[in-house]
Amino acid sequence: MADEFSMKQYVELAWNKLAVQSGRGDALTQAQFDIELERNSILADPDVSQSMFKYVQGTTPTHRKQIQNHEFLRISTALDEIPLLSELTTDLMAANEHRKVAITLKQVVVHIAQAESFNVNAYLTVKLTETDLNNVDLLLQYLSSREYDWTTRLRVLEWVTANLETSDALRALTSDDNIGPFLLGWMCQCLDERSNLAM
Repeated sequence: MADEFSMKQYVELAWNKLAVQSGRGDALTQAQFDIELERNSILADPDVSQSMFKYVQGTTPTHRKQIQNHEFLRISTALDEIPLLSELTTDLMAANEHRKVAITLKQVVVHIAQAESFNVNAYLTVKLTETDLNNVDLLLQYLSSREYDWTTRLRVLEWVTANLETSDALRALTSDDNIGPFLLGWMCQCLDERSNLAM
């Protein structure tokens, strides 16, 4: 996908679509950045968009409320060193937040340059493997919090429901050390009204 052009070319094309063609010029505010992402069929939560905006600004922004043309073009070197991943794994999601933002931003830049829609929220939803779903420590981690994406938490609940009685790996959920956190986590998820997970 990104082999057709250099990362520098992708970044230049993306900036052209975000700022130049939209008539915004050489700088974008956070609000303008959000609007232009949406106009380019990039669906992202405001907090994710803000993280990408701050990544582009870097540690010493020229203007604290804008990203400048040269700041956006500067990211091509950093993004060139990052793999273009079609999906994120649990180890990448647990990795350094800065790297996760860079991996996501690379996808956004390439999709804008290629005039393709991209759902950042779906991309950031962890794809749990069977190994992940049989990892008791990881399951307890997902069950203990409502901060993870609700579809991933639902997948965990469905997996445990379907396999608890027959899986040797999952039996550890009901050990003396794990039964308390397991039951509390289960209730935490079943009572989550925000995402309708309880339904």
